[in-house]
Amino acid sequence: MIGQLMKAESCASNAGQGSRVKKGQKLADLESAILDQAEADYLKALADYEMLVAHQSQEVKLAQATYDRTKSFMKKRSRREKISRVRTTIGK
Repeated sequence: MIGQLMKAESCASNAGQGSRVKKGQKLADLESAILDQAEADYLKALADYEMLVAHQSQEVKLAQATYDRTKSFMKKRSRREKISRVRTTIGK
């Protein structure tokens, strides 16, 4: 037994009883409501994951832009304060 038993219907058989088959050869196509539901659940989870990753990527870009803007502001402010101190010192 390979895995859990489940109800499935055979749609097409690629090898009959007593036929010689090669390793990896497809023996039959099966249809199963359980497998169909599992595939649908997987695809939904994958889509949700991809949407989450894209959303996080946007948040990271926004955070980086905010950081860069704040850093630039702080550098300009620091330069202004140094210039102001120099002017104050010269004026004394």
